[in-house]
Amino acid sequence: MSHPDFKAPCANLLDLTQALLAHVPHGEHGLVGVPETSGAADATVKLRQAGSDADVAAAALTGASPVAQAWAARGHIELRFDDDRIAALGAALECGAPEALDTSDLRAGERWIVDFSDPNATKALHVGHLRNVAIGQCLARMAEAAGISVTRYSRVSDFGRSTGEALAGYLRYGEGRSPAQHGVKGDHLIGDCYARYVIDMTTDERAELSDERADQALSREKDTRHDLADELLERWRSDDKEIARLYKQVREWTIDGQDATLARLGIVMDCNLLESDYLDEGERFVDAAVARGIITKTAGGATVYETGAKDYPRLLLQRNDGFPTQHLRYLATYLVARPLMVGATSISVLGQEWANLARYTVEILRQFEPDVDIHPKVVVTHEMVVGKDGVVKSSKGDAPLIDVLLDMLAASEPVAELCARCERCEPERVAATVGLGYFLGQPVTKRVMLSPDDLLDERKSVGWMLVRAWSKAWDSEFDGPPDPHAEDEVYRFVAAHSQRHRRLLARALEGYEGFKLVRFHFHFARWFNDLTGLTPPVARAARTVLDAGLQTLGLPAPGTPGLTGEAT
Repeated sequence: MSHPDFKAPCANLLDLTQALLAHVPHGEHGLVGVPETSGAADATVKLRQAGSDADVAAAALTGASPVAQAWAARGHIELRFDDDRIAALGAALECGAPEALDTSDLRAGERWIVDFSDPNATKALHVGHLRNVAIGQCLARMAEAAGISVTRYSRVSDFGRSTGEALAGYLRYGEGRSPAQHGVKGDHLIGDCYARYVIDMTTDERAELSDERADQALSREKDTRHDLADELLERWRSDDKEIARLYKQVREWTIDGQDATLARLGIVMDCNLLESDYLDEGERFVDAAVARGIITKTAGGATVYETGAKDYPRLLLQRNDGFPTQHLRYLATYLVARPLMVGATSISVLGQEWANLARYTVEILRQFEPDVDIHPKVVVTHEMVVGKDGVVKSSKGDAPLIDVLLDMLAASEPVAELCARCERCEPERVAATVGLGYFLGQPVTKRVMLSPDDLLDERKSVGWMLVRAWSKAWDSEFDGPPDPHAEDEVYRFVAAHSQRHRRLLARALEGYEGFKLVRFHFHFARWFNDLTGLTPPVARAARTVLDAGLQTLGLPAPGTPGLTGEAT
């Protein structure tokens, strides 16, 4: 991050004040903060040492740009910024000037590769994926806002037990017709065929597949069943041309459908890595790793990594019949993709059930290639999404689809009423903001019990709170040219409060976790929604704060704003 430019009209006021504190005598002073409500003070400075002379420090700050006044109060210092500074910042906020809340210098020159979504090529994306996608997109957008070059990629699981089940399900229930002929999206058609095939298994088989205590990566493929699904996978690996054509078509239908769902959320992946492309590489790795004693062959012929952990003693890489498990396929993609990641910070966003897989992948690769960078460098895990019957899973047939959720939100009465009040809001975009934003408001360490009613409950839903604030600020009655009112305490509060965005973004990137930044924008939106007697200058200034929050958090704007500064 560059040093603040004291002469720049829109330089961050908190950064400027923080720089001044380095030269203030008598004690060590803490970070600059902003009061939660409007009032005489625009900002506060906490005193880190009880013996600090607050009066002397306040006198040193008074009159030093951008501070107009400073005074001691209850063990800290309160500040009021220069009116001209507030007016210049406010005018920039009102007209949406890029420099108003610029953060592009925070981490410029860095490169991140963010791996998220990681779907099976067998089904439509469901609400369990939505949490992962919301977190991954948020990380990517925060990085881009800070000037980091970001590549989004997804590892598509297109070879495994579920792939065989999808192929078998399509042959059994698809009637040989395309998704267009069925009148549905490709991922919906294949997902339905897959779920029907699984549901038609015996009771014992389905009980095993729904066991949440099992290794989630292997509960679908740790055993050979010798059914149609296994037969089709074997035929594909044996270069059966008929099955190869079917395999490619089913995968294409599914991935195209999943990409369309992501597009509804405003997300475009830069790269899809297909696990099936690296099966041979995985086998070569196993041979080399066994030869070097990193992994071992069991008496039955399986290939395992002995972790030494009591709670997870073995990582199964190949079954007794040589079948490459999800563990090996995950490892192989990171092994092969390493050249793409040279010099980058690689981040993998995973559900908590995959934490052991990520941990031991890094451990194995570090032993295999000790002299090179190992990826992923950062693993961000989150807990599962649960419904009334436990963890939502496609194989159980109880996972609400993202498309269905978005359709429901877009057609809901609250969204219709909001779009009627604000002609700039669009139901489809509102639905995407609400869906993604809901999951950003949940700590990643906690399971999310999803209820459709919660999505439109402003007490629980970050997305809905932000949408309501955006629609209020962007009401066309507030359009007009900048008209800064530095004497207005509410106007000053918006301007001063906006300066926290930069600071919280910097902290979020350090921890690879945006929850505090999310909560800041949630509380700002709540304050704004409760505001009465709203004036056009305040509304226009708030627009840029809300837009910056949505964009930085990876949330679509709820509609298409007009040109700031246009005549009413």
